[in-house]
Amino acid sequence: MQYIISALILFTGFAQAEFIELQTKQAIDNLRYITSDGKITYYQTKSGDFSLSTNYKNYPLIKSKKLTHYQTKSSLAKKKILISMDSDFFSYNNFNEYHDIYISDIGSKNVKKIAKGIPLNLHLDDDYVSIYKSKQNQIHFQELKSKRRIKIKLFNKVSPYFRPDTAMISEQDVIYNDINEKGEAAVLSYSNIEKKITPIFKSKIANSSLSFCYVDKNIIVLEKSNDSSSQVTNIYFINAFNNEAYKKKDLIYSSTYNDIGNLICTNKDIYFIKTISYNSKINSKKTELAKINIKSKNLKVLKSDINPTQVIVMDDLVLVPKNGKIYLAEGSANKLINDKIEKTKP
Repeated sequence: MQYIISALILFTGFAQAEFIELQTKQAIDNLRYITSDGKITYYQTKSGDFSLSTNYKNYPLIKSKKLTHYQTKSSLAKKKILISMDSDFFSYNNFNEYHDIYISDIGSKNVKKIAKGIPLNLHLDDDYVSIYKSKQNQIHFQELKSKRRIKIKLFNKVSPYFRPDTAMISEQDVIYNDINEKGEAAVLSYSNIEKKITPIFKSKIANSSLSFCYVDKNIIVLEKSNDSSSQVTNIYFINAFNNEAYKKKDLIYSSTYNDIGNLICTNKDIYFIKTISYNSKINSKKTELAKINIKSKNLKVLKSDINPTQVIVMDDLVLVPKNGKIYLAEGSANKLINDKIEKTKP
């Protein structure tokens, strides 16, 4: 196994970031998706609706009972939005319970129910979706037009809270992560034509977890220890093509702390929550949002005073939820004005 350590580890940039609190017409905890210009917003209501707001009008897209909880997912293609509906979120909180899953073109008033399960990701220009069937311990990669499926049985029997990451590099080749019976984490590829599983990355860290994303022909893997007594976090870039048996792995980041992680990829950068310091006596972390440029491999830590624990991306907006608020870390803040559309002068 070949590892190449980038000079990135030696050169880290720090920048004082001004995180702007996001303000919308709807209550911020009801917001589910917003475009960078604020012209399209999806939100849930206490009455149980999932609604679209655009062109100064609101359109209920899905109706359900009171306090129904919705979640959304989008992809780098930014064409469709994946919607999950949990009508028993506040009365029957089962982590592995199946949800109703819907799909819609972003900005469209039409939605279509496509499955039941736990939605994972959209793939291949938003023509495919991956769904976790937790009760069957399977991942289904489903083509939206034909409903053709690739079904993969997972090995995980260790963690009931495990959620696989997924990617598709072609219609017949997929990537996912799994945990074996010993609790060892791995990122794997599966060829539907050959019916063959190939290991991409196996963690050598005991009691570790892996997350990954796929962008620009790179498999980006975040490996971290879950043990507070032996802390480490690594990020690797692995080329998905012209890389026999995935032997070449570029280590582009390493830390002696257990980062929170929460790896998110855009077309240009990857984002994650980095641990800056750790107080073992009170088990307390100081954290910051960090990003690595995919081309240059340069690392920048966006310093703030909110101690972030999560990062999400909506359209071109990089958002940090914290204590019931959502902060804009990066994005076109000048275009987004209180979720309202500025009228264009004739």
